[in-house]
Amino acid sequence: MNINTTHTRFRFSHRLILGILLVFGLVGTPQHGWPQSDWSGTSRTALVIGNGSYAHDPLEPPLNDARDMAQTLRELGFEVIEKKDLKSLEEMAQAVSEFAGRLRQRGGVGLFYYSGHGAQSDGLNYLLPIRAPIYGPADVKFQALSAEQVLKNMELARSGVNIVILDACRRNPYKGWYKGEGVTGLAGMKGPKGSFIAYATEPDNVALGGTGRNSPYTAALLQVIREPGLPIEEVFREVRNRVMEATHEKQVPWESTSLRDRFFFVPTKMPPEWPAPRPAPPSVTSPTVTATAPTPAVPSPPPAPIFIASGQVFQDKLKDGTPGPEMVKIRGGRFLMGSPVDEKERNEDERQHEVQVADFAIGKYEVTVGQFKNFVKATKYKTEVEESGGCFYWTGSEWKQDTGKTWRNPGFSQTDDHPTVCVSWNGAMAYVEWLSKQTGQKYRLPTEAEWEYAARAGTQTARYWGDDPDKGCAFANGADQTAKAQFNWAGVMECQDGYVYTAPAGRFRPNAWGLYDVLGNVWEWTCSGYDKDYGGSEQRCLSKGAAGPCVLRGGSWHTEPQRVRGAARPRNGPHLRHENWGFRLARTFP
Repeated sequence: MNINTTHTRFRFSHRLILGILLVFGLVGTPQHGWPQSDWSGTSRTALVIGNGSYAHDPLEPPLNDARDMAQTLRELGFEVIEKKDLKSLEEMAQAVSEFAGRLRQRGGVGLFYYSGHGAQSDGLNYLLPIRAPIYGPADVKFQALSAEQVLKNMELARSGVNIVILDACRRNPYKGWYKGEGVTGLAGMKGPKGSFIAYATEPDNVALGGTGRNSPYTAALLQVIREPGLPIEEVFREVRNRVMEATHEKQVPWESTSLRDRFFFVPTKMPPEWPAPRPAPPSVTSPTVTATAPTPAVPSPPPAPIFIASGQVFQDKLKDGTPGPEMVKIRGGRFLMGSPVDEKERNEDERQHEVQVADFAIGKYEVTVGQFKNFVKATKYKTEVEESGGCFYWTGSEWKQDTGKTWRNPGFSQTDDHPTVCVSWNGAMAYVEWLSKQTGQKYRLPTEAEWEYAARAGTQTARYWGDDPDKGCAFANGADQTAKAQFNWAGVMECQDGYVYTAPAGRFRPNAWGLYDVLGNVWEWTCSGYDKDYGGSEQRCLSKGAAGPCVLRGGSWHTEPQRVRGAARPRNGPHLRHENWGFRLARTFP
């Protein structure tokens, strides 16, 4: 669709500028080596958006399109950010910001998919939020997301392959604005080297919405994208043939490419860490698409378990039917554990070495007071804090034990939403044992290797936001200027996070895999015993009743900046408990 506007110089609204600056703040040189020429063994990151619930002209397929495309991409090895019915430019810009940040950290292949209303104005393309205050042609530039800007941010993230798929050339949802002069549909875009841009129909034309679950374009793509051994160009050529046949050539999909290497969604020989993609379920295919694909040279792989992409959230149910803690699925892999020799403030027990981690799940948040309270109420459990001497606290010059301080009242204000503190390793082990019985799943504490792998979320900087601790107040509750004003501490972050003691769970920005407070707030127990030389204990759990010492990770509200790092690894006895110690769950998966 085309929107006629006056030929004035294009200016972004302050909100669009803010959204783009957020993205720009996350881009930079990637920390990844270049892969093989077919890109089959590298990281894959996707942002999938489906906007359908428009007030003026609602569309039914986009929400199904986004849901089905996101699931398919996960099964094909992508870590997917899935968004539906984004209401405003701010929400769309925030989604792109998150996507660009993960892409910068992970490198490899980036894919952006959009299904919904789109428009062109002065030769530029815009993707329309469902509740944007667009009352006339001039508003679209200030209230909708620039598709060209999305592609630019993918380019600046320095990913090796950038794929943009736009099923967005639908009918004009704002017919009252203009009389329909000129062209319709989206304009052609020029992509940087290493990009592939696919449109549901040729530039300046309108795509069909279809009458089935999915649009004709996305229905065909969901089928063909799963076929092994097809280069991306062949995938979209087959999609074009199917859509043209299904629409009697009223819709002709279009592509623009500057790829230098071959790319396969499903290589003929799959990387060993990938599961085989499942065949598309019959319900995914729109009934308007009737063309039959030619028999592939390589037989379709058999059904396989759903691919685990880091960032998927789930909750197991307890015996009473209530939901358990929110858990995040983490796809395993190899990573460099520890710190490089030039990392500031590193300790000699942080030897950098390569570690393989299997698929697992980890708590989205630290275990809260409310969650621990439910466990105590159900089991009548008495912690070591209550039975023998109370919790340790910092007087300002030394650690002292106070029998009046417990997880119920650590000496500062806490609600059910705050992370529980003053819990020993033994107490944390009692909680996970109870949760395992409640859910029928294998809950535990994370190993030291799992914790660091999840905390880094694909990064190799000292902290998941970078190397500079003074930029951490948006990401972590650590010793900062707020605490300095209260305690007159030296050596704090040169910023203010707004909290003297613990913060409620989730008040700071998460890392790229959606984990909150993984650095700062409270130190987190792991299940691993301490070994200064990393002899393998970092990948194992101690048994219940072990003597320790046990490793803690992550830093706390009380911790100086040099120890709020991904590699820092203090340890203590399993019976000890402090006002800044808590824990985060792990779960064997599946």
